[in-house]
Amino acid sequence: MNPKHYVLTILAAIAMSTTLMAADLKTEMERLQTEHGINFVYDSSLDLSTAYTGTSLQGRGLDEALSLLFADSPIVYRIEGNHVLLMRRDETTKEQRWTVNGYVTEENGEPMIYATVYDATARRGTTTNEHGFYSLTLPEGRHQLNFSYVGYEPQTISLLLNGNVSRTIRLRQQQLVLNTAEVKGDLNSPLLTTQTGRRTLRPQDLNTEFSLFSSPDVVKTLQMQSGVAQGIELVSGLYVHGGGADENLFLLDGTPLYQTNHLLGVFSSFNTDVVKHVDFYKSGFPARYGGRLSSVVDVRTADGDMQHWHGLYSLGLIDGRFQIEGPIKKDRTSLNIGLRRTWSDLVTRPIMAIYNHHHKDESVGLAYFFHDLNAKLTHRLDARNTLQLSFYSGTDRLDMNSRFEESYDWDEGHSRWTGKDKGYYAWGNDNLSADWKHIFSPRLYAYFSATYSHNRASYSVTNNDENFWKGNDTGDDYRLVDKMYTRFSYRSTIDDVSLRTDFDLRPSPVHHIRFGGALAGHYFKPQTRSVVAVYGQLEDPDNRLSGTSMDTLRSSSHNHQPAYEMNLYGEDELRLNDRWSVNGGLHAELFNARHKTYVTLDPRVAMKYQLADNVSVKAGYTWMTQQMHRLQNTYIDLPTDYWVPTTQRVPPMRSQQWSLGVYAKPHRYWMLLVEGYLKRSQHLLQYGNWIGLEPPADSWDRVVEQGEGRSRGVDVDVAFDNGHVSLKAAYTLAKTERRFRETCDGWFPDKFDNRHKLYIVGRFRWKHSEMYAAWTYHTGNRITLPEHYAALPYLPNGSSTARWMDSNYFYSTPNNAQLPDYHRLDLGWNFHHTTKAGHERIWNISVYNAYCRLNPIYAEVHMSSQDQFKVKSVGFVPIIPSVSYTIKF
Repeated sequence: MNPKHYVLTILAAIAMSTTLMAADLKTEMERLQTEHGINFVYDSSLDLSTAYTGTSLQGRGLDEALSLLFADSPIVYRIEGNHVLLMRRDETTKEQRWTVNGYVTEENGEPMIYATVYDATARRGTTTNEHGFYSLTLPEGRHQLNFSYVGYEPQTISLLLNGNVSRTIRLRQQQLVLNTAEVKGDLNSPLLTTQTGRRTLRPQDLNTEFSLFSSPDVVKTLQMQSGVAQGIELVSGLYVHGGGADENLFLLDGTPLYQTNHLLGVFSSFNTDVVKHVDFYKSGFPARYGGRLSSVVDVRTADGDMQHWHGLYSLGLIDGRFQIEGPIKKDRTSLNIGLRRTWSDLVTRPIMAIYNHHHKDESVGLAYFFHDLNAKLTHRLDARNTLQLSFYSGTDRLDMNSRFEESYDWDEGHSRWTGKDKGYYAWGNDNLSADWKHIFSPRLYAYFSATYSHNRASYSVTNNDENFWKGNDTGDDYRLVDKMYTRFSYRSTIDDVSLRTDFDLRPSPVHHIRFGGALAGHYFKPQTRSVVAVYGQLEDPDNRLSGTSMDTLRSSSHNHQPAYEMNLYGEDELRLNDRWSVNGGLHAELFNARHKTYVTLDPRVAMKYQLADNVSVKAGYTWMTQQMHRLQNTYIDLPTDYWVPTTQRVPPMRSQQWSLGVYAKPHRYWMLLVEGYLKRSQHLLQYGNWIGLEPPADSWDRVVEQGEGRSRGVDVDVAFDNGHVSLKAAYTLAKTERRFRETCDGWFPDKFDNRHKLYIVGRFRWKHSEMYAAWTYHTGNRITLPEHYAALPYLPNGSSTARWMDSNYFYSTPNNAQLPDYHRLDLGWNFHHTTKAGHERIWNISVYNAYCRLNPIYAEVHMSSQDQFKVKSVGFVPIIPSVSYTIKF
């Protein structure tokens, strides 16, 4: 190249550099105004003549260009539409802070609960709430925000904060099985949260490779948690830290469920196909929950896909499931519907028909079914307002009927007896809620809800027996000579109407405030009875019906017990520094029933100390109050059970619980949790001398006695997960006692005082299949056995039978013996295949009680010929295999 050209090139570069260095702020602003079509708004007193000596702004985005332009100047800016507002930076004032907020969702628009939002620049983060909303307040400037959720690909965005910003982030599900993420990426990890005793279950935790009768179950999954006793085998009982089955608060999208089980407790009422998230609290209860003593089970269902229609159908051993979701209008309105129904009635009806065909003189009918229907409609008005309408209906029904006919020949003629029995049992729930979610400001989120729920339990039994007579001289006509007809009907209901509001305020990344309240009306109608009895006899059989003497008796009774409730709560979680965080709150409740008003205050506090990045220590203290009581005389769900409110004679049940725990993650694949608890309860109820399945509702508080309980124990959880192999072990060492002074002056063990409980679960994943194995062990349930046999004072009446009956079994304390230890092995396999149509097909094989141990459920006691007690434990649940077929479309 000619030397002249070199000289000219160097001179041109120097000239351009000099021009750039000579440019002032106003000149660069004019360039940006032309390039981006914006207008600057500022006070004329601002000095814009300062030279700009930075890099070229040409071709850069507006945010980046403005940040570079004013980086070294006393000017700050804020973008509002096509206008850029300029203001003077006052260096003597506090650092300017702005808030970024919005929703974290899946690709289909489904909100993600407890997704992590972390700012790598300021090293601060938060999690989304139960509606997928987040709010994070940060210093002005550029930030790197990381959005993550277990099982989803993390997403990082670069954001220049010079004003409040709203961003909705959509995360994509990981297509490949990856190693478990580092715990610091999950702010919902037990290692980092403040509350003790909280467990979070996601769909992959519920829809495992094993399920009893091929129907996944929420409550049976919770039974596998430490600190939980299952009660009677096969029954979906939940006895948490020594509490009763009625001391658990079940919420379905914020609406309480009273009847939570199907098939007398074999299945729970939650369809896992629509369940998105379950929060289970067993010790550290946040102030926003109230109404039960032992645990909270907060179940949230999916809103529905905002992008595409898809679903599944599954055929199991005794039930079928169908679920479909999709957009009515993309990104605006979605629908999610799930249906589950048994077809056991479709199987038993033809079996009964075949049996009856071969037994002409008698017939038997038996049919049982249950169903669950979940439906949710979600409509997004705009970025700040969302409306939802949710509906749930669950029903169990058992129909029974029988008929017989018998004939007798007498010297005087012929007699024919006919009998017809017919009855049904039915119980269930209907829940309806209308919700409004509103963002008042970048830091304040609100949730308003109006709900109605209807709980019902009923049964009816009809008996019709008739005797027809035909004399030898009356020809072929039979005449009615005896008749007995009875019909008994029973019904118990609860109707609830409530208005609730919850506010979520996040003043800063280290400060989270929740507050709200509710108004509720409860209308209890326990034991509405109706009895009709018709019986009689013909005075003269030859006179046919003209001389009948028939009696008809009718009776009915009912109980109406309204109750009204108002509760308020405030909950404040604050991170004091990098080590200490605290969650404190108060739940206040006013409850009125039967002209008696109770006002209770339940304080809650939890604290966490972060010993190291992978070790934390927590402590908690909670008060809980329960104003409603479930009256039942068995350990399975029956239609004869019913709920009643607190009365003047029976105050509300109360409990207080202390908890202390250590949480550690020694390795990226391992997690260790050790929690100890101490629990005391007052005003617990049990039946005194009343025996039967239907305790009287009008005077129930006269047939129960009040007592107290105490429980203490240690829960240990160990988990390993590398993405291909998951191993979990949950061990509980516990002791639970009761004291009812009218029954026994001292403390005695609870029926489900299982001193040792151990669950070991393994899940193994391959490319097209998974395997599940779970071993369950616990010491046996408690039973009451007689300690001696004594004769009662004898009053002579000349009857040897009466003399024999004047004796009885005696015992010193209830639950004084223990059944043999319980253990079983469950296995499950999933086999995946893609059909020609591109749908995923899943075959599931599940085996309950794989080595067929007949675990004892109760014991039989009898006296031997040597006047010694003989005790025999009885178990009858064998190995139960099942298979299901599922198509996802």
